[in-house]
Amino acid sequence: LQRRIKAFEDAWGKSSGATGGAFLAEQRKALAALEKEEAESLSPADRESLAKERLSAARTAKEITLDSLGKADTKAIKAYRSSVQMVFQDPFSSLNPTHTIRYHLERPLRLHQPQLNASQRKATIEELLARVKLDPALLMGKFPHELSGGQRQRISIARALAVNPEVIVADEPTSMLDVSVRQGILNLLNDMKAELGLALLYITHDIATARYVADDIMVMYAGQIVEWGSVDSVLGEPHHPYTRLLLAAVPDPDRRFNDTRFTDELSQTDIIRRQAALPQPETVQVGNNHFIRPMIR
Repeated sequence: LQRRIKAFEDAWGKSSGATGGAFLAEQRKALAALEKEEAESLSPADRESLAKERLSAARTAKEITLDSLGKADTKAIKAYRSSVQMVFQDPFSSLNPTHTIRYHLERPLRLHQPQLNASQRKATIEELLARVKLDPALLMGKFPHELSGGQRQRISIARALAVNPEVIVADEPTSMLDVSVRQGILNLLNDMKAELGLALLYITHDIATARYVADDIMVMYAGQIVEWGSVDSVLGEPHHPYTRLLLAAVPDPDRRFNDTRFTDELSQTDIIRRQAALPQPETVQVGNNHFIRPMIR
């Protein structure tokens, strides 16, 4: 997680005049979505080269912090872990199959809220399950294998909420779910943002879901952010060729098959990918809260 955050924190900090931590701290009610390229599309040699490049960059990258919490004493680190929580991509492997749902939700309460007694922990667990639209009486005693994928992901979200975090990092939280249940998870994330005032970093390949839940968006390719800003501006009026290329590949039921957006970019796919993968040190503001890193031609 630290390596992934470091990859974009430096770019955002330089362009906005604030560190990534300040961005998260100041945007409590905002949600940023990060679009990233499929690593699986690279050859083994390309993945090795990219890994070496990112490891090299990580040595000089900044560290993201929240409320000045970083590498400090044990108490400060525990407070940091309480403030920043993770929702993983795979709801099938992120829960221990040998423990009940009650155990999964009670453990973070024992670790981070030791002042709660048994009855208070039970009441908190029931409240958490109700918050994620699940029936406490029906699910508390069940094991993960007895739940659907959507229910498991809701449990993962409830577990993250158990410690009253300020920031949640959601890595592809809907990608392994059936299309029929994705909407419910996205609505839940939106409700969390609105009701709890959370800062939410939503990492995804799916531009459609990013548009649905995000306030700000960062488009990332080959380890660097190429375009970022408000979601309406970036997706409505994209300026970077790679962003335009991404949007050209998104199906739109309102357009005829031969009515394709950004045909120029589609005819130069390989050129754009090759040039966008090169280091792009310059940052240009192209609109209100809208920035790009122009490709070096």
